[in-house]
Amino acid sequence: MTEPAASTQPSVLSAPRPLVVDIDHSLLCTDLFDETFVDGLRRQPLQTILALRSLRQGRAALKAQLAGASRLDVRALPYNRDVLACLADARSQGRPVHLVSAADASLVQAVADHLGGFDGHHGSSAELNLKGEQKAQWLAQRFGARGFDYVGDARSDLRVWAQAAQIITVGLGSGLRRAVRRLAAAQASSVLHLSAPPGGLARWRPWLRLLRPRQWRAELILLLSTWGFGGFAASGLAAEQWLAVGAYWLFGLGSRVAAGLWYAQPHRLWRRSSGKSRNPLAEGELRLRTAAVLGTVLLGAGGLGVGLIGGWALLPLAVVHGSACIWSVALDGRHRWLQRLSGLARGSVAALAGLLLA
Repeated sequence: MTEPAASTQPSVLSAPRPLVVDIDHSLLCTDLFDETFVDGLRRQPLQTILALRSLRQGRAALKAQLAGASRLDVRALPYNRDVLACLADARSQGRPVHLVSAADASLVQAVADHLGGFDGHHGSSAELNLKGEQKAQWLAQRFGARGFDYVGDARSDLRVWAQAAQIITVGLGSGLRRAVRRLAAAQASSVLHLSAPPGGLARWRPWLRLLRPRQWRAELILLLSTWGFGGFAASGLAAEQWLAVGAYWLFGLGSRVAAGLWYAQPHRLWRRSSGKSRNPLAEGELRLRTAAVLGTVLLGAGGLGVGLIGGWALLPLAVVHGSACIWSVALDGRHRWLQRLSGLARGSVAALAGLLLA
């Protein structure tokens, strides 16, 4: 009677520790909340805007509404190769792998079905937002304190890592890494850092790819030359005119950011079979939320500046210039002749703007 109990006890003690992985900016290089919001605005704008009313019932309820309003294709999303390799390594060791995220449960299931190989997957419901302390308590109840390893990326994950046996981070900056080191030292946990963020000038390269400053030179030369031809040399420098030029370009830059945000998902679908997209927002190199804030600021400041400083006659030219910038970003490197036509349109409008400012 005692032999079966004696034989099962070692297998329980030697059971491999499960690996739990988060999705947003961990398994994915992007955030599903932001993705569903942008995709919802593209496909069903009215339903997406009305979904914001559900925020009164909590963030989890809003996530559920946004997931219902969008038709996000998780197969085209940018996945983190380092995290995928970590999951493959855990599976090769016979460890169970679980996908647990604050994203809506329907999206978590879609990601799990797409990748396959998960022993379990859990996401937020309309009643429970699996983030921070709530996720930590849920995992501790399911696997026990120090009974799992956790892959995460955010400050809210500090509470989850406090319950984990091994801390695995993704893309942490220096400040959060110090907090993780202090936590690991306090609880004697091991730490593994994945996907270190780029430092120095490398961190600005995605923005340069999106804003494309090399395309500005010919436009700027045309604007300044026509400005001078129309009397700039005789009238001298005018602060208001320089401010109008700056506002004109801010509006164009805001248009580029907005276009990159709007076309992120289509660019992924278009480029799945032909390699990497030129849009860093499509590749997850820039955060959609950051781009949304920056694009709004640039468009607002540029439009207001052009109207108030450059005069309302300059505003239509700024709108045409912004439309040409959107067109250029939307093409994403395809159809060279259309790209040249877009450049010609931007240059022509820049020349007209210079004559108008003179």
